[in-house]
Amino acid sequence: MFEVPAPYLHEHEVREYYYKMELLNDGGIQTTVKEVKIYLNEESLGIILVVPYEGIRSIESYKPSSSSLNGLPSVVI
Repeated sequence: MFEVPAPYLHEHEVREYYYKMELLNDGGIQTTVKEVKIYLNEESLGIILVVPYEGIRSIESYKPSSSSLNGLPSVVI
């Protein structure tokens, strides 16, 4: 009967954030929104996303072996 109002999305600012986003060599992200510079390093991204950020460099080029994939469900598309 009642609909919950959708949160207001700042669509223009979100588009600007992603359009101007740069991935930096140190693993951080840099962007500008409404002339405000934003820099997020690996640690701050890890905290925001609630994921581990220590040791991230050691797994950048890691490819899982077939044995490490055993037990995972297969996906058919």
